Amino acid sequence: MTSSSQMEDSWFLDSGAATHITVNKSILDNHTPYTGEKVIKMANNGDVSIDGIGSMTFQFTTVKSRQLCFRLCDVLVARMGNIISIARFVKDNLSAVEFSKEAYVVRDEKTYLENFEKDKDSFLAGGSMDYDSTKDCYCILLDKVSLTT
Repeated sequence: MTSSSQMEDSWFLDSGAATHITVNKSILDNHTPYTGEKVIKMANNGDVSIDGIGSMTFQFTTVKSRQLCFRLCDVLVARMGNIISIARFVKDNLSAVEFSKEAYVVRDEKTYLENFEKDKDSFLAGGSMDYDSTKDCYCILLDKVSLTT
């Protein structure tokens, strides 16, 4: 069984999630209680109520000591764990998430485009690539990623 403190500290990347979710409203930059009737639909057809909505910022230091900052917008507060929607994350942060059998890599737009220009073929192998003229960038589209051991 997972303790509530583990649930509040752990984050999961979810390729099937439509939005970001957290159990801990205190980590949000802003929090607005939700009083509407919408619920979060689960894969098992269950419903989870929405307690609020807000946004937050993640800061990372890379292995090369570079600071990266990613924004999570429209984070729902619900009692179900901390989930990062890969589709929303990639779109909102102009970034890419790459998966291998044992790990995942998050790249910001600058790093992603530098590597894309060096080796376009390997980037197209893991998903489809689209050019977004509104943002003048390439975006990788990751649909469903299955990690098996």
